[in-house]
Amino acid sequence: VDPCRIYVTGLSLGASGSWHLALRYGQYLAGLAPVSGVCHWPHGAWPKGGGNPLPEVLERLANLPVRAYQIDVDRYAGSPVKDFEWLCWGLKEEQEDLNLCGMEVDRRVDVAVRRWSRDDGQPWELWQAKGPLKDWKYYDGWDGDKHCLWNRVYPFPEWGMAAFFKAHQVPKDKCWNVEVASDLSTMMAKQKAEEAAWNTQQEAKRAKEEMEAAQEAVPMEVDQGQLETLGKMSTGDMEVMQEQKRLRQDEELEGAHAVAA
Repeated sequence: VDPCRIYVTGLSLGASGSWHLALRYGQYLAGLAPVSGVCHWPHGAWPKGGGNPLPEVLERLANLPVRAYQIDVDRYAGSPVKDFEWLCWGLKEEQEDLNLCGMEVDRRVDVAVRRWSRDDGQPWELWQAKGPLKDWKYYDGWDGDKHCLWNRVYPFPEWGMAAFFKAHQVPKDKCWNVEVASDLSTMMAKQKAEEAAWNTQQEAKRAKEEMEAAQEAVPMEVDQGQLETLGKMSTGDMEVMQEQKRLRQDEELEGAHAVAA
């Protein structure tokens, strides 16, 4: 593997996964090509109410060549159009209309290409196929294909993914090197610490809810000392206590029936 030429692509939900990988490790990637999917900006990568993604995320993306493929009527896994337009706002844009090969030999697909260029970054491209696609008999009964664009993008050189990747690489002094420590171990340690803190918080919340539920089940005449004792009981102890209380009530009810008889 040439570490200067590590590329990422994915389809549908995998497109979202490729975006998410770029948010964290874009500085090590030579190219990104999501197909039929949108970025969900996980872990606060693009804070709500904020104008842009986090500075470190924005820097990784700005220095990463990106080409996204999308059918213009596709909403199954989200559309990246608005993200592109926001993140490329104010940049020089070029447009081109292409007519590319379809799934059947005698059918073609119209594609609108939008390209943005940065003076200090990498190019971004958005290839939108005019849909629903009518280039495959398989979809004739479904009113065309609105999502599965990857069936054209991956196998056919005419769609240009391989050429796009081949045109880009990461400088050797900046590519990921397995021989030296990367930020992966630091990130994993941080993630484990966050998960442990969240689990502790959830356990404390459950314990509090169980104690409050037990206190609500205790008769009003119970004194504070008894409440403190209940607070120290485990969930299993509480369940046993409630079962014993129910059995006593059943016994009292049976005794009342016997007297009445």
